[in-house]
Amino acid sequence: MSALTACVSVPAQYQPSIDNAELLLKIDRRLSVGEFTAAPGVENHMLSARGVGIEAGAGGYAAFLREAVISELRKSGSCDPVSPLQLSGALTRNRLNSGYARGAASVGADLTLRRGEEVIYRNSIVQDHEWDSSFAGVVATSAALDNYGATVQKLLGKLFSDPAFDAALAAASQAH
Repeated sequence: MSALTACVSVPAQYQPSIDNAELLLKIDRRLSVGEFTAAPGVENHMLSARGVGIEAGAGGYAAFLREAVISELRKSGSCDPVSPLQLSGALTRNRLNSGYARGAASVGADLTLRRGEEVIYRNSIVQDHEWDSSFAGVVATSAALDNYGATVQKLLGKLFSDPAFDAALAAASQAH
């Protein structure tokens, strides 16, 4: 019998990526992080992998996404709580499927960068990710946890590598 059963829930965890840190170092701007919410109808509190609940913690998956952004910014030295450049967002998609052969996650967010009250960048980004799963439930659940985090990493990588995001940051820096 596995240690993880349908009655157990495990916390989702996030690890910042080296690729995202490199992207942020190239951008070379310091950002603050504002509010992240979940759009109506988006699962914000509990995902499931083979009947094992995966909790996002206080504030749900919207707060998980916010903390992922903060982790990425801190890893690259780009986090500044008092920066006038503030990134905020809304979780628009949050799905996880830990199938018997393939696992899949899909995470989406509307992301907004403001300089003071002025919106200087807005984009809706969706990241889909698939991986090899396993018939064994405990293996599939572990893979789902790891790959959900990888999906969020890729979503943030799309943001940090978006030429329009970089251009907005550059224009905002030149305005001051």
